Amino acid sequence: MFHHDGQAYLSDQCDALHIQARLLAHRYFDRVRRQAFLRGIWYTLSGRSIRLLRLSDLPGADIGGAARPGETGEVHMHEIIGSEGRADDFDCCFAPLREQDRERWVTLAALVIEGRELPPVELVDVGGKYYIYDGHHRISVAQALGETTIKAHIWLTNAAPACGQLSNPLPIVP
Repeated sequence: MFHHDGQAYLSDQCDALHIQARLLAHRYFDRVRRQAFLRGIWYTLSGRSIRLLRLSDLPGADIGGAARPGETGEVHMHEIIGSEGRADDFDCCFAPLREQDRERWVTLAALVIEGRELPPVELVDVGGKYYIYDGHHRISVAQALGETTIKAHIWLTNAAPACGQLSNPLPIVP
């Protein structure tokens, strides 16, 4: 379509790029969910748990008032091993386990694909490993798009890591 108004032309171009980003984000979501399904089968057969570790399972993990602000910086994705409150919504590789998360996930993924920067996530530091306090979808999207680090606000706590938890983020199911 020919536009006499350059601004309308740019608007149409932006709309087309946004639609393409959303379509690509939907494909990423489908791929991540399919991988989570297959991983779930494999982990079940091999006797491992697919779920994220729960911060609440750690001794002294009640962070209400016990956590104190730390620094803001880049955190390696492989150092994030659990969740403060949504361990049942994402698997150990941060794949969403519920179809209901699609719209939120796709919206964030499309923004990243378009080159937009998302706000830092909130993480709780437990012995050099991190539990997600806020930003589960952002971490899931970053993982799916191949990011190796993510910008985070770090909260410090006195919670003690469980025996073997820091060395084995994918525990064997008893």
